[in-house]
Amino acid sequence: EGLQTIHVLRDITDRREAERRYRELFGNIQEGLFFSTPEGVFIEVNDALVRMLGYSTREEALQVDIRTQVFSSPERYREFTAPMQAHGVVRNHEEALHRKDGSTVHVLINAFAVRDTQQRVTQYRGLMLDISDLKAYQAELQRERDFSGKILNNTQSLILVTDTAGLVSYANRRWQDMGY
Repeated sequence: EGLQTIHVLRDITDRREAERRYRELFGNIQEGLFFSTPEGVFIEVNDALVRMLGYSTREEALQVDIRTQVFSSPERYREFTAPMQAHGVVRNHEEALHRKDGSTVHVLINAFAVRDTQQRVTQYRGLMLDISDLKAYQAELQRERDFSGKILNNTQSLILVTDTAGLVSYANRRWQDMGY
C-alpha cells in the first residue's frame, strides 16, 4: 500500500581480490600473454608481449594483424591454429615471429581455444616464451660441433673414444678408411 524500497547488498570482496590478483599476474609475468580472435586480432596482451614483439604501446600491439604482421605468413598462422581448432590446445609450439622492426623473435607457444555454447572457437588464449637466446646458443653449439667434426674426420691420426667398459662411442673416418 505504501511505496517500499528493497536494497540487495552483495559482498564482492572475494571477486575484487581475485580480479586484483589476475591483473597483477597478467601485468607482471615476464612471458608474453595474449587473448586473440581466430581471425588473427589481439583482444588483450600484456606488457611482456608488447616488448617481445617490439611495439611501443599495448594499444599499438592490439592493432596488429597476427596472421601477416606477427607470423611469417597466413599459412604459418593456420598451421599454428589448426591443432587448437581440432583438439583445443597446442603445447610447446616453436615459431619464429616477426617483430615490429622486421627482426625475428623465436618463441615457444602454449595456447588453448575458448569455445562458445555451440562449440565454435571464439578466442585463443596463450603464453609465449622468448627462446631467441636459446636458439642462438644452439646454433653456435652446432657450428662448433660441425667445425670439430670436420677436424676430427679429416685428420690423418686415428682417433677412437671408448668408455670405461671398452665400448666405442666415437671413431673418426680414418678408422673406417683402415677397414674398421
